[in-house]
Amino acid sequence: MVFMRFRPRIFSPSLFGPSKPRTPTLAASPPAAAAARRRIVSMASSTTTSEDALRRALAERQAAVDAQAETVRALKAAGAAAAKAEVDAAVEALKALKVEAGAAARRLQAAVGAGGGGAAREEMRQAVVNTLERKLFYIPSFKIYRGVAGLYDYGPPGCAVKANVLAFWRQHFVLEENMLEVDCPCVTPEIVLKASGHVEKFTDLMVKDEKTGTCYRADHLLKDHCKEKLEKDLTLSPEKAAELKHVLAVLDDLSADELGTKIKEYGIVAPDTKNPLSDPYPFNLMFQTSIGPTGLNVGYMRPETAQGIFVNFKDLYYYNGQKLPFAAAQIGQAFRNEISPRQGLLRVREFTLAEIEHFVDPEDKSHPKFVDVADLEFLMFPRELQLSGESAKLVKLGEAVSKGTVNNETLGYFIGRVYLFLTRLGIDKNRLRFRQHLPNEMAHYAADCWDAEIECSYGWIECVGIADRSAYDLRAHSDKSGVPLVAHEKFSKPREVEKLVIVPSKKDLGLAFKGNQKMVVEALEAMSEKEAMDMKAALESKGETNFQVCTLGKDVVITKKMVSISMEKKLEHQRVFTPSVIEPSFGIGRIIYCLFEHSFYTRTSKSEEEQLNVFRFPPIVAPIKCTVFPLVKNQEFDDAAKVIDKALTTAGISHIIDTTAISIGRRYARTDEIGVPFAVTVDSATSVTIRERDSKEQIRVGIDEVASVVKQLTDGQSTWADPAAGDESSAVVSDTDEHSEESSTDANADETATRVQRRFDEGADAQAEEMAARVQRRIDESADAEAEEMAASMQRRVDALPGKAHESEPGCFIFFLKGEDRAADALVDAAWAMQNVYNDLFLLENQLPFFVVERFYDIATGGLGRDYLVTSLLAKYLTMDTPQDAATARPPDGEILHLLHLYYHWFLPPEERTSDSGGGAAGKEEEEDEAFWDEWLAKPIHERVPWQMPPATELQDAGVTFRAKASPRSLVDVTFDRRGGVMEIPTAENYANRAMLANLVAYEQSRGRREMQRVASYALLMASLADGRRDAEALHRAGVLAGGDVDEAAAYYAHLCPPPEAVNNCYGEVYGGVREYCGRSWNRHRAVLAHDYFSNPWTSMSAAAAVLLLLLTVVQTVYTVLPYYHPT
Repeated sequence: MVFMRFRPRIFSPSLFGPSKPRTPTLAASPPAAAAARRRIVSMASSTTTSEDALRRALAERQAAVDAQAETVRALKAAGAAAAKAEVDAAVEALKALKVEAGAAARRLQAAVGAGGGGAAREEMRQAVVNTLERKLFYIPSFKIYRGVAGLYDYGPPGCAVKANVLAFWRQHFVLEENMLEVDCPCVTPEIVLKASGHVEKFTDLMVKDEKTGTCYRADHLLKDHCKEKLEKDLTLSPEKAAELKHVLAVLDDLSADELGTKIKEYGIVAPDTKNPLSDPYPFNLMFQTSIGPTGLNVGYMRPETAQGIFVNFKDLYYYNGQKLPFAAAQIGQAFRNEISPRQGLLRVREFTLAEIEHFVDPEDKSHPKFVDVADLEFLMFPRELQLSGESAKLVKLGEAVSKGTVNNETLGYFIGRVYLFLTRLGIDKNRLRFRQHLPNEMAHYAADCWDAEIECSYGWIECVGIADRSAYDLRAHSDKSGVPLVAHEKFSKPREVEKLVIVPSKKDLGLAFKGNQKMVVEALEAMSEKEAMDMKAALESKGETNFQVCTLGKDVVITKKMVSISMEKKLEHQRVFTPSVIEPSFGIGRIIYCLFEHSFYTRTSKSEEEQLNVFRFPPIVAPIKCTVFPLVKNQEFDDAAKVIDKALTTAGISHIIDTTAISIGRRYARTDEIGVPFAVTVDSATSVTIRERDSKEQIRVGIDEVASVVKQLTDGQSTWADPAAGDESSAVVSDTDEHSEESSTDANADETATRVQRRFDEGADAQAEEMAARVQRRIDESADAEAEEMAASMQRRVDALPGKAHESEPGCFIFFLKGEDRAADALVDAAWAMQNVYNDLFLLENQLPFFVVERFYDIATGGLGRDYLVTSLLAKYLTMDTPQDAATARPPDGEILHLLHLYYHWFLPPEERTSDSGGGAAGKEEEEDEAFWDEWLAKPIHERVPWQMPPATELQDAGVTFRAKASPRSLVDVTFDRRGGVMEIPTAENYANRAMLANLVAYEQSRGRREMQRVASYALLMASLADGRRDAEALHRAGVLAGGDVDEAAAYYAHLCPPPEAVNNCYGEVYGGVREYCGRSWNRHRAVLAHDYFSNPWTSMSAAAAVLLLLLTVVQTVYTVLPYYHPT
């Protein structure tokens, strides 16, 4: 028996619970997402107030629950003295208060989730990262050697995105601002970084696990603790929540002592071992190396690219005609030995920086082009708002500069240019803000500093720093090198100025200080005007004075004859000064990752059964500008595609040609997933269709126009509406009018249906036609009374089903009945057909009530009965991938709801099922179930889900071994050996009909809330274990995942599993056993030993040789020592 498509529904989905498993949309469509983000911005100021009110309400209700519980305990303790009615009333009041407290907890959890975005952000991030790694945008470096934290490789599409971002950066800044671009070495001598202060001060505060020595970044631990408490601890008082939020706001402003105090106050311990932590101390983040073979010339891998520009200032100044202002730019790699790299591309040990050093006269920081950006309005977060706990506000840039919030016009101009660069790149302007540095963040020499921060799933991330560094860097290098890094301003007329003249007497100083004479002379000449005049006054009054020489580290006595100090008037023809520097510094990797998240969204396929991933990259940064699809395999279309390919190559447009045999809808979906903005479909020898990714609209253009149209669109010379408006021969069409976007399993099912219909039309399926005719005859021969009785019976049974009354709408089920009197059936017995129709057969929304199927079968066969229908016919087709077969399958006790219910009965053996009747509880049982569910949901999430399974690779590192189960009772038969650390999981074949498992999960969720959800538990377990490509590969090697693409399998389980807190999990013993086993340190050490020394024959031989050598050494030592004690 096979059920085909059903449109529309005759019976409402509420008859059988949820219609089908739905995956939450991770990101809305572009207009909806923008509107939602605008609402978030407008509501930011009221979020804290609302959360505080909800916390107070929950605290009040919890206090009422506690008080009522005490009352109940007192009444029960009184025993016979308390009336039973009084006790019952008190218990009922306690239950009502618990329900109210549970509702308040859920409201607070929703508010915290909306503000912090914990679960939704994690889900969003996982979807983005899975897609990026699966499509090879980037992957962990050296992954075949288990990788190194903080190092990543860009794949082909990632390289293309990065190259496009850098090309746009050069266009936006270097070309438009006439900057001088340089390229300097990555290895920097120590003396350069000593002058800049990096050797002494380029540090982060670090803490250590006092027992294991594992290092952690101190501010990260405090930040994670505060965020976790705010998101998960619903019992926090409003005052404590406000304190934690204040700590997060001023985290970057905390000193080492303040950080250490907070860590101890909050009881923060090592995340992995729960051991106590040391006090915070600075750790230098630079990679040290040596230059040359001697190792005497110390160098460092540069932590930034700016120093290369500073040391070349003198040459760049002369190259620019000795004119200020001017800017120099550099793109290159930088290296930082991060303490605990995490968050993917956001915190890595090698990354790309693009930095600008804009040199300007410190007495004139105006900018002639500031008027171009003065009217820009965007989110600004000055230090006053941060310290007061307020949110960022929309401010006009011109207003911020005029009020002094931004220090000067040049700094403001670059803030505006950075805003334009990021928004044109594709960053959402509502999730972009400019935050001013707090006092403790900013260097003492800096005039003003701002960070462009972009919001992503990790929170607000600093991606660009814009700082007015004054003249510190050039002065530091001038002092250290002895080369003046200065600029000159020539006067139109000479100016008379007073100059300080210091003339040391080297003869007298040499007699007094001998070898230290040079250092004393340099110190005297370096005095400021005030210091020199103070010394002159002291010498004239006392004849001598004490003078501190820093290079000697002590005070020396200077007499009047050792130095001459005077002020002389001189004519100057120019002013010599050290320029100030405005520095925008761009973290390219961080910008790219935020762009990935801001560009990602999902949309429903045409069949509404699948969520399709889309990256809406602007054309300027898209890795591939367009794709070319011949609609079908046809020589004429292939020739036209080659002509278009040549034209696109000549125009310099990156593109790919896809001639695979899959449907055009799937090819569209595949290119949407890597962000290709335009698709050219070759469906004619003279004209083609160009489709736009986000709107899915299409235009028709001639073949010879394709390259020019795509070039204008990708270069930004025209918009999508222009080609149709500018060419009367072009026609804008809808995606559904032109090439169908069937991007799901429906494409296969519809194709199958077409082939079946063709076989009917050709008369090839005589058996099916005969069967249909026989059924029709039996129906025609049935008495009217029988038909009326069947209709009335069906109506009574429909009315008795749970849910609202339903009116029938036009629609039909198409089904075939197969009896035992035929040797073979061209449709039902065809493997090519069955694999496709199973997708529809198991859809929960397509289930026909079983009594209807049974009645029609009786009419068609003459009343063979339910047992015959189930055991002789359905068992042949509904026992695939189950522990049953046609010989052993038996119908369940009680009523069969529908075919999916029957398949669920056969999918799980009897010992794996808790209830098989399918009927829901009623009356008092339903009320108890509701009260139990509300009380359970009122608990914090960390109590409802005390522990989740780590990924497979982490478990392997802890000593857990995975093995495919030899003779499983079912697919969900997962066991764990606590002693040997072996987890046995049945092999999951990567078969095409994955809709079966998804609908089993949906069916379980539609049953009673207390039912043990074994299939959903299995999906959650597999999603946890196959958390990424490395985890899926580990399971594949163990035989747990068989066949197909491991990436696709991992993504499937992540897509399938419901939220952990909504699953009545059946693997409590397995989870507890794994937690206990992984908690033993010996198991981890043993796993590392086996991996490092016994993973292959060569390492085993090396280990054995080392042990043998050790034994021989011991024997030799014994025999060497023995003669000393026993000479004979």
